[in-house]
Amino acid sequence: MDTRGHDWTGNPIVDVGLAAMCAMTGVATPPELAMDDLDRVSAELADAYFSGAMGAYLTCVYPNSAYVNPTMGDQKRARYRRDVLSAHRRTPGPEACQLCGRASVAWANRQHVPMVTGEGVVNFVPNAAGGLRVCGTCLLAAQAFAFGAVRCQGRALAVGSDAHEVTLWFARRAVVWNRKALQVARLGEGKYPAEPNPARYVVGLLSEVGDELDLLGRPASATVYHLTNSGQGPALDLYPLPSHVLRFLALLSLDTYRGAWAAVTALGRHPKRPDRNLAYEAAFGWPAGAPVFVRRYLMRLRHPGAWALTELFALEVMRMEKARVDAVRELGDRLAGEIIDAHDRPLYRRLYRGQRFFELRGELIKLDQRAASAGRQVPVGFDRFVEAFVAADGVERPDWRLARDLVLIRLIERLGAEGFFTAEDAALADNEEETETTEGVA
Repeated sequence: MDTRGHDWTGNPIVDVGLAAMCAMTGVATPPELAMDDLDRVSAELADAYFSGAMGAYLTCVYPNSAYVNPTMGDQKRARYRRDVLSAHRRTPGPEACQLCGRASVAWANRQHVPMVTGEGVVNFVPNAAGGLRVCGTCLLAAQAFAFGAVRCQGRALAVGSDAHEVTLWFARRAVVWNRKALQVARLGEGKYPAEPNPARYVVGLLSEVGDELDLLGRPASATVYHLTNSGQGPALDLYPLPSHVLRFLALLSLDTYRGAWAAVTALGRHPKRPDRNLAYEAAFGWPAGAPVFVRRYLMRLRHPGAWALTELFALEVMRMEKARVDAVRELGDRLAGEIIDAHDRPLYRRLYRGQRFFELRGELIKLDQRAASAGRQVPVGFDRFVEAFVAADGVERPDWRLARDLVLIRLIERLGAEGFFTAEDAALADNEEETETTEGVA
């Protein structure tokens, strides 16, 4: 029986498993998986899952299965391996697989396919049946899901995407992670390893090697699945990564942004929980949480690449128009020039502390007036002010504070390069209240 032609199903468990099977065999896409490839996957999974080294992890993915059930003897384990891990070798029946539509070979329940109904339960399955009809490839893919995910906080952590190359990218790294973890556990160097939290793994991975992902061709969103299939209480947390957020995170590994992002993550370290990084966790709240991120992290940066990172964040995450970003940058440059030339340290502090639009507008009007009275070119001007802060109806933009913060980031970068700041100036940012230290993804 040839399995070629089996493609993505739209089921995240099966598709992550298919991606893992491709990674385990060196095959590019699921339709290229041949029977010999499935045999190789089956053999590797059997060797890993029945070794006892992955028990703590597999219990949350395949509860009561032969991989983790201590009451099953060798004969039952051998039969389970034949019926489940080698199901692709079984002769299909007349019923269709309810996951992909191909001819099915077996009934499956939650011990075989995570997050479906339990054995013998007729609720939430077609035709009031006590399980799902599945083909051999889908059943094997569901077993490979644990290899396409990583262990994290007593659950499985996987990433799926509408762009299959993203699913494959994460699955390849999960397979490498699990092979290394299995080696550590088998050598008796400790329990099966685990990642401390979803954000640290996913965001950290993207920001380190994400430039290997080609996201220029078309938008690609992703979803982070953090799940347990435990019989004591199945649970699923979803963290969406919209296409513009995913692209931003992937670009962070470029040399242009790597240093500034490292400085951001240094600011994001939790003061009491070394396993958490609040800057990573903030990414799961974008774009809604973008203004808070700007003020809490980007405004506190003292790094020569601060503006480059901020500009990327404004364009990719906040979807700000390029013309407006350019106006903000130019305004920051001009304000820095005025402050340095006039040694106007109080102006910098007033701009930083101002919380009302009329205060900002008044400061900039007076600045232009002083420059015009002295016969100099005005630093702000009508067009730059309108582009940065004013909406089409003539009133302030709802996000004028965000634009003001971006101006300040550019201003701070320029002033810092000129050695302008005193310890008191730096304290303006460092004394910002850190309410996020107890928030985010645990």
